[in-house]
Amino acid sequence: MGNNSASINIVLDRVQPTVYYTAEVISGEVQFTVSESIPTTDNIHLVLKGTVGYTTIHRHRMQNGQANQVTDRHDICIVRQKVRFGQMIPAAHQRMKSGFSDMTSFEPGQYTYPFSIRLPDLLPPTLHPNEYPFVRYQLELLVEKKWYVANTYLEYPLRIYPRVNLRHIPNSQCSVKFDIEHNGVIVKGVLQRSGLMPGETTTFSLDIFNPLHLMIKRMDICLIQRYEIAQFRRRLEITRVSIPRLTNFDDQHVETACPFTVPMGISPTYYFERQDNRYDIRVQVKYDIRFEVKVKGLFTNFDLQIPVIIGTHSELHTDGSHQSAIPTPIDLNAIDQLEFQTTDDNEQTC
Repeated sequence: MGNNSASINIVLDRVQPTVYYTAEVISGEVQFTVSESIPTTDNIHLVLKGTVGYTTIHRHRMQNGQANQVTDRHDICIVRQKVRFGQMIPAAHQRMKSGFSDMTSFEPGQYTYPFSIRLPDLLPPTLHPNEYPFVRYQLELLVEKKWYVANTYLEYPLRIYPRVNLRHIPNSQCSVKFDIEHNGVIVKGVLQRSGLMPGETTTFSLDIFNPLHLMIKRMDICLIQRYEIAQFRRRLEITRVSIPRLTNFDDQHVETACPFTVPMGISPTYYFERQDNRYDIRVQVKYDIRFEVKVKGLFTNFDLQIPVIIGTHSELHTDGSHQSAIPTPIDLNAIDQLEFQTTDDNEQTC
């Protein structure tokens, strides 16, 4: 497999890219295309693997007395689950020299091998999968052959999020009041709910007092993701919008309402911890909505942060028949690009 006589591929039932949620079933097919007879093929393995990756730094003293820093990479497996195959389905008018379950000999043609796997209930969300630190999931396909022929190995990345039902989180449906005063400018407001869903549009009610008639150049609303993997803490600005009505004004009092849409595809608020004899793995994702007020002058800008909860579901009762909202391909690709723009919240502790 994987040479000029045959090719192999994984095709999932859902249009990719997409998000899978914990406790859901991932299903699809392993597809074989054979151009000439293959007399023997050894074991075929399909495995779901989840890994938390991070780095640590230690000082190494060389023989000349100088010390340098060495970066150690840690890849901790949090889930490894073998996928069970269904029965091989050959294309019409094609046959195998051996039984379906043996998978040892193929005549030229196309073959499909269905599979399905149910995800565990407790997993951290996919985070920053392309570089350290990360939480990464993938299907791994390995076709073992004779010792003198190279094995075929494929990796198929998956984006997996835990289920976070806002209806089960206390106070997530309550409104949030906030206020801040800086250099005589007072901003008061109300957020409709502290629990939000990707794709949802919420509304801020704002009440601004500016008795000194300072020139307020603009007001921005940002959604900030803060995540922690092991000892690393990162901050990512997911989205930023300016409030159209609040630019270059010095009115003494302004009341306005501002809509804000939560981007699709972002991971939910979540905390995951697992301990064993060797590792203590912690993954945490939190969100803030930050108001930034830009005022003319030096040292006059100020901001206010409001903690919010991002969920994946908001119905009173969930069951296996409920279909979650699936982010579009553009949304997930945009999230992958954003994750390269993270900043450290603090320095790594050695």
